[in-house]
Amino acid sequence: MALKRRSQYYEGYLVPYILYGIRAIGLDATKAILAPQMIDEFRVNTGLDVVPADKIDAYYDFLSSIGAQ
Repeated sequence: MALKRRSQYYEGYLVPYILYGIRAIGLDATKAILAPQMIDEFRVNTGLDVVPADKIDAYYDFLSSIGAQ
């Protein structure tokens, strides 16, 4: 079992920005900008955190330490 937590500040804005980028500057330029966020050729890292069950307490401690809980 694992905790899955999405990054609400990032995930909600990414798709419209990608679509706008494709229309405004083209697919290749948009892909070049997204390159650091790509997991592979087809998937973009949307900021989903996957935390194994045995690390959940440490994860919450980390979030608390940065004020992001």
